[in-house]
Parts: sequence; structure tokens; C-alpha cells
Amino acid sequence: MEWLTLILAMVGLAVGGHHFVLGASAIGQRCGMSPVLVGATIVALGTSLPEWGVSVVAALEGFTDLSVGNVVGSNICNVCLILGLSAMLSPLPVSRDSLTRGGTLMLVATALLLAVSAGGTIVPAEGFLLLAVGVGAMALFVATRRENSDSETPFHWWEIPRAVVALGVVLASSHVFVGAAEEMARRWGVSEWTIGITVAAIGTSLPELVTSLAAVLRKQTAIVIGNVLGSNTLNILFVLGSAASQQVYDERFQAKYGYWRPIVEQSV
Repeated sequence: MEWLTLILAMVGLAVGGHHFVLGASAIGQRCGMSPVLVGATIVALGTSLPEWGVSVVAALEGFTDLSVGNVVGSNICNVCLILGLSAMLSPLPVSRDSLTRGGTLMLVATALLLAVSAGGTIVPAEGFLLLAVGVGAMALFVATRRENSDSETPFHWWEIPRAVVALGVVLASSHVFVGAAEEMARRWGVSEWTIGITVAAIGTSLPELVTSLAAVLRKQTAIVIGNVLGSNTLNILFVLGSAASQQVYDERFQAKYGYWRPIVEQSV
């Protein structure tokens, strides 16, 4: 039964991702955004929502290894699996300035993650710091929304509901996929971290995969680079920041340390 659920979820991801790329890219370019900027903001934010949902819910339920493993595994999948498969199908040209800006932000986010997790615990204050840096990064992207946009793609009003419905299909399919995959993994007796960095990571990375492959098939290859860089940056700053900013009341923990227990603890 789980295998059938997985297959149906993957079909939903493929169809939803394809139409989301079409709608989101048309909306973004209509607003004067370059293809790379479309990938790094609209597409990246939309496809990072499954990671956000899984990591935040997992953190709230106390599965901190799953929460952090999902982010780490998803970023690995984005660079190695998604970018690799896309490059195998088609060359991925991108301007040096856009790559430098997006790549630098991703590296800064990664360095910040290593810094806040060095002690083995990401406390709520550090989670809010990640979120603040994420807001600043998005503001920087939006500030350059008029750059290098020479698209002749016509815009139609139905692109907006198409993108919204397609995103809903992607998110619903991702939720179903991860749920079925986690049930199968738990039945095999693997650890929480293993589930997060493999099954959950691959499942929540499927939206990025299908949107990137759809962009390649549509010859909108510049979106792929922006999607990967933007998704990795958002996964660290927004997804993990949201999870780490949560805290739960634990009487034993407060009695010992004098403050509420961080939701992401001893996970990295």
C-alpha cells in the first residue's frame, strides 16, 4: 500500500511542479525579475515549504534529529542530485554576477549554521538570528528584481491561479510522500536521523527536482541554478531558523537549567 501511495505522490509532484514553474516564472518575469531571480525567490520559496513543514512539525513533536537531518539531507540532494541531473540533461549557463551573489549567500548561511550549532544545541535566540538573516537575504534579492530581464514570454491572468493550485498540489503530494516513506523506514527499524537525512530529505527535495527538470525541459535553465542556491539558503535560514526558534516547556529541564528547553537540541 505504501508503494502505491509513493507512486501517486510522485505523479502529483511531477504534475504540480511542472505547472508551478510555468506559472511562477511567468509571474516573476512579468514583474521584471530575471530568470535566476525567479528561481532564487518565488520558485525557491515555494519548493522549500515541504522542508519547512516537515522540520517544524518534527521539532514540535520532539523529533529534533529528523528536523535537522531533513535540512542537511535536502541541501545535499539539491546540490548533488538535482543540479547533477539537470546538468546531465542540458548545459546550465548563468551569469557570473548572479552566481556569485547567490552562491555567496548560500555559503554565508552554511557558515552561520556551523557557527550556531558548534555547541551541539541551537537555542531559540539563534533560531531568530537565522530568520533575521533570511529576511535580509530575501530583501537583497528583491532589491535587484529589475536586473537583466529581457524575456518576451507573454503573461496571462490564469498564470496566477495556475501557480497557486500547482503549489498546493506539490505541497500535498510532498506531505503524502514523506508520510508513507517514513512509515516504511520506521518499519525497517532505522534511526530518526537516518530517516531525516535520507527518506524525508529526498521526499521534500522532490519539488525542487521536478521544478528544476521542468525548467530544463522548457529551456529555462537559468532558473535551475537560482532554485538550488535559493532553496539551500532558505532551508538553513528559514526552515531551520523556524524550527530552532520554537521552545517547549519541560519541568525537569527548567529546574536544571533555568529556562525552557530549546526545540532543536543535541541534533547537530
